[in-house]
Amino acid sequence: SAAVAFIHTHHVTGITLMGSSLGGLISLKEATAEQFDAVVPISAPVAFEDVQLSDAALQRLTTPKLFVTSDQNDPFTSDTYHMFAVTPQPKEERIYPGRRHGLALFQGTSGPDLLSALRQFLQHHAPVT
Repeated sequence: SAAVAFIHTHHVTGITLMGSSLGGLISLKEATAEQFDAVVPISAPVAFEDVQLSDAALQRLTTPKLFVTSDQNDPFTSDTYHMFAVTPQPKEERIYPGRRHGLALFQGTSGPDLLSALRQFLQHHAPVT
C-alpha cells in the first residue's frame, strides 16, 4: 500500500500493524500481501463488503498474530475464532468476557490484561531496537 511504501522511504525497518474492527481486517489483508513484524487485529471481521479474507489467504499468513475480541461480540467473536483456527503459528488469542468491541476492550476490566498481553507480544515478536 501507499502508506507502507511511504514508511519504507523513511528507512523504517520494522512495522507492526494493529487495527480495530474494519482496521483489523485491513491489517490482516495487508499482512497476506507483505511481510510485517506482527499484526494485531482487534474485533476484526473476516469480511466486509468487497474486502474479504479467504481461508487460503489466512493459511499463508505467517506474520505473528495476536487476535483480540470479546466473547459476546458476534459476528466478530466467531470470525476471530475462525481466523485463529485457520492461521498458522505463530499466533496468540485473547478473548475477554462481555460485549466490548474494538478499542473499547482497552477500557474496563479487560484493559490492564490487554495492555500487558500486547506489550509481551510486541516485545517477543517486534522488539524496538
